[in-house]
Amino acid sequence: MFRRRGRYLGSAAARTKDIMKIAPSLFGLITVIFLAGCNTTAPQSDTTNLPTPPINAELLTPPESTEASQAARSFLEAVSKNDWNEVAMFWPPNDQRRLEDVFPTKQSKSFVGGLRIVSLGKPYKEGSHPWVWVPYKVQYTNGGVQANNLRIQKPTDGHWIWEGGF
Repeated sequence: MFRRRGRYLGSAAARTKDIMKIAPSLFGLITVIFLAGCNTTAPQSDTTNLPTPPINAELLTPPESTEASQAARSFLEAVSKNDWNEVAMFWPPNDQRRLEDVFPTKQSKSFVGGLRIVSLGKPYKEGSHPWVWVPYKVQYTNGGVQANNLRIQKPTDGHWIWEGGF
């Protein structure tokens, strides 16, 4: 089909044929663009940009690793749900600071509340310290993302406590 000054030379039927030739590829392109913006699969754990354990890190046994991961997830979920009574259960009993010192206002609590756990990495120990590091990645309600190592410890009483890293 030839064009001169923006007009097709030929019949209306010829123009329609030309449009129908490109319509399937145009429709396919529009479909691909639409689907690219949709989340059509279940959310997957995103382990990119998680802190990497140091070379001298000691990996935990599978049961220890599972238990530490569950404790870290419970802590982060309690923060996400704004369940400050549950968060307080992870507070070190002999710590001079209070939970209110770390999260002093409703504004600071609402900033971290509602976070989404993007991923948890494999827990590990470093050196002779009693605590366990659990790499994590969270996304806040404002869209900000934080990747860090949650430091938790399980003293002799068997109750996991939060030591830092959040």
